[in-house]
Amino acid sequence: TLHTNDAATTLPRLLDMGVEPFLVASTVNIAIGQRLVRKICPECKEEAGIGKNEIASLLEILPFKMQENQKFYRGKGCKNCNFSGYWGRMGIQEVMVIDNGIRKAILRKSSSSEIKNAAAKSGMITIAQDGLEKAKAGLTSINEILRVF
Repeated sequence: TLHTNDAATTLPRLLDMGVEPFLVASTVNIAIGQRLVRKICPECKEEAGIGKNEIASLLEILPFKMQENQKFYRGKGCKNCNFSGYWGRMGIQEVMVIDNGIRKAILRKSSSSEIKNAAAKSGMITIAQDGLEKAKAGLTSINEILRVF
């Protein structure tokens, strides 16, 4: 376990720790980043709008297009959740599969942003994207996603 902000930062961190690039490139197959978010209480879940401030904050961490009639949710607060609006936790994750392009980036000692871009081109869904999808599905709130970033 390494404590990093995302999966892509894992690889440069290993290099900073003195692991040779060829060893990282040849032995690491996958890197997973995760954060825990609170789940909306199922007993008091209700639709909630999203304001301009939340949209601006989301756009800082993730470019996205707001769909017309997109619904988001929040917990109103009830006895079940001790009036917090949340009940339980779940992970939001990103899984970076180390392919040949990323291996070459490791050998070049590329930055984490370059590695993250290469992973995104290969189809990696970022933690922020996963969080937004779970908020759209009503599992957590936009405010909770913004809290962990």
